[in-house]
Amino acid sequence: MNKTAVGNTLLLAMLGLGALAGCSKKQPPSAAAPISQTPPEPSSSVPAPASLPAAPPIAAEQPAATSATSVSSATARRAAASGAAIGRSVQQPTLQAVRTGKQPGADRVVFQFDAHSMPAWHAEYVDRPVRDCGSGEPVPVAGAAWLQVSFNGAQAHTAQGANSGGSARRALPHAVARELVRTCDFEGEVTWVVGVSRPNAFTARTMTAPYRLVIDIAH
Repeated sequence: MNKTAVGNTLLLAMLGLGALAGCSKKQPPSAAAPISQTPPEPSSSVPAPASLPAAPPIAAEQPAATSATSVSSATARRAAASGAAIGRSVQQPTLQAVRTGKQPGADRVVFQFDAHSMPAWHAEYVDRPVRDCGSGEPVPVAGAAWLQVSFNGAQAHTAQGANSGGSARRALPHAVARELVRTCDFEGEVTWVVGVSRPNAFTARTMTAPYRLVIDIAH
């Protein structure tokens, strides 16, 4: 074998070894695919708040009890106030005194009876003419309106026939009440008329110890 052939053979052998060595090299690891992790969506549901205790029911207000009867100025000419008899007595209650006075915002008239009982009563504005219950004759009373106060089952005189309620006619120096006149004391009926400058609202209430009817006429 000549040198040329030997050289070629060696060259081929070396190339073959190089090829084998190249095939035996490890391939670099492929890059890992990125992991996509979607964060969980925030919950749209809001936790319900703890239930609050139910509020206690509001009690309905009750009107205060009162023994007074009130008549508004808008209906004073048409409305009336009345009261039943109070107490027990074997005889008719006797009117002992009639008083008048001034109160803040009102003129007051008080009809006081004896200690036995209070008769039934009725108060209302009346039209002219004001009349005497016995004779039926007109009775002049000062003012532009007339508040009539009547008592049923009562008397305004003593057993001897003397007047027990004071003067039967009296002028009044008040803002609204101008004159007070008794128009009846007959067969258990006692009536007084208050002449006023205008038919204002009034309140009427009964009181005890002693028994009396208190009327306040608004200014």
